[in-house]
Amino acid sequence: MATIVWLPVPTAMLGQMDTDPLQVVLYIGTLIATQITTLGARIYLLRHPDLTKTPPSRIRHGAAADIASILLSAVAMLLAISLGGVGYLALLLLWLTGPLSSLLDRLWTRIVPHRADQPPSIA
Repeated sequence: MATIVWLPVPTAMLGQMDTDPLQVVLYIGTLIATQITTLGARIYLLRHPDLTKTPPSRIRHGAAADIASILLSAVAMLLAISLGGVGYLALLLLWLTGPLSSLLDRLWTRIVPHRADQPPSIA
């Protein structure tokens, strides 16, 4: 929640100040921090399925989307810093979140064996 409360600060800087590399790092870094905390919550739910009624496959797909967003945001930040004229346009890379998250979810499903969307039975 702290990252959501903080987000208006870099957003206000974006609208009121000339763009500089530190401003870009602050804004995109806040987005990345928010995505990391969301990913942490999803991983926690995957490890504790008794806390939710959401099927594990849906949580896993959300986690894949978080990972895709984190990776693409990091690339956007690097592009915005290294290619000064690009600025916030580098965030257009986030349009690739859907395809990348689908790819990551398929890879995750192949690598990590999973059971059906039922919680493990007690034997």
